[in-house]
Formats: sequence, C-alpha cells, structure tokens
Amino acid sequence: MQRERQAYEHAYGGLHRDLCDLEVRVEELRNDVINRRLRVSMADVETMALVLSRSSITCRHMRGNFIYSNIFRLVRFLKEEPELLENALRRCKKLTGTLVTLKR
Repeated sequence: MQRERQAYEHAYGGLHRDLCDLEVRVEELRNDVINRRLRVSMADVETMALVLSRSSITCRHMRGNFIYSNIFRLVRFLKEEPELLENALRRCKKLTGTLVTLKR
C-alpha cells in the first residue's frame, strides 16, 4: 500500500508539473496573440493539445486505479477481517476450554 501511495504521489507530481508548464505556455501564447497580435503556430497549439490530452488520460488513469483499487481493498478487508477475527476468537475459546480442562 505504501509503495502504491509513493507511486501515486510521484505520478501526481509529474502530472502537476506538466499542467503548470502547460498553463504557463498557454497563457504566454494567449498574451502574445492578444497584446502583440502575433499569429499562432498550429504546430505549437497541437503540441500543447497533445500534452493536455496525455495529462487528461493520466489523470483519469490515476483516479481510477488509485481510488478504486484502495476502495476495493478496504471493502474486502471489511468483509473478511471480522470473519477472521471471529475465527480467531473461536480458537481462543477452544484453547481456553482445553486449558481449563487440563488444569482440573
């Protein structure tokens, strides 16, 4: 679980960095178009759109994998753990009974 958390944080750091860089580049391009009346290079826009598309896919993938896999684990834990504890309690009671009998 800890390794997955670290992998998630690493991936999120990369995603956050990519989005920050993209926001800066888009804002600079927007300002150049508005203030300097420069023409936009379609290659630049397509490159930015590709980065945005990859970031969106990464975000959806991270959300799906991290959140749902952890929820699945927690649900499984909540279903299985009480049964395991009940089984352990039955074993303790049986051993207690055996030890009481042996003491007599």
